[in-house]
Amino acid sequence: LREEETAKCYSITGKKVGVCYWTSVDEYDRAITIIEDTFKENGYHIRTADSNMEIIYKNCQASEELVGEAVKSFQQAKVDLIFAVGSPVSAIIKRFLRGLDVPVVCLGVYNPIVLGFLDLDEHDNLYAACYAVDIKEQFKNTIGCISPEIKKLGLMYKAGELQSEIQHDEIRKLTSKLNIKLVAHDVQSEEEFPKVLDLLQDEEVEWLILEADTMVANASRASIETFAHRIPTMCLLENTINRGGLIGYVASWDDVCR
Repeated sequence: LREEETAKCYSITGKKVGVCYWTSVDEYDRAITIIEDTFKENGYHIRTADSNMEIIYKNCQASEELVGEAVKSFQQAKVDLIFAVGSPVSAIIKRFLRGLDVPVVCLGVYNPIVLGFLDLDEHDNLYAACYAVDIKEQFKNTIGCISPEIKKLGLMYKAGELQSEIQHDEIRKLTSKLNIKLVAHDVQSEEEFPKVLDLLQDEEVEWLILEADTMVANASRASIETFAHRIPTMCLLENTINRGGLIGYVASWDDVCR
């Protein structure tokens, strides 16, 4: 210090963070917990007497309109950072970022294709943490090891959900290359599971792929176990394995979110 200066004590100043997610899913709840824990580990206090951070949460209830309203509310609140949790909301939120000079972190995105084309001059503050392992590697390290002579593969996907359709395309291309017949069913809700399971068994599929989509992510443990008990399942999401799926070659959701 020079003679005319005195030591100063610096502390973390108050910050505001916006977090939006598509709907209530266990993975999104887990991501939110990790966001809060990480901030706390780095000196921030949330919902305490000495709080130096406010986190504003927006459940978009599977509505594109509510994603836009969430971004608008974050802008009005003058947040310092925005988290978009999960593929569905991340695919949509970029439409509402024009003129918004706030960093946006898309967390738990299936892969960069979900975000589509980005003009980096307009979205230079957008970042993404993706969890998809290349589908060829997933297949090679699971079904390819156990049933290398497989001829017929089942798949459930959710039409209209971008990350599900991307996975469907990847799997369709892979099975075509490997000369495996793909039997794919569009399933929109858990209530359809028993009917689809009967169809898959009638079609004599040897394995079933359970995608990383909101339909599977929201399914009960009992439903996942029912599939796994009747047809061997390859899972594209870590928590599907934890809830009774047979096998998967996947990234750790917690590591991706951290």
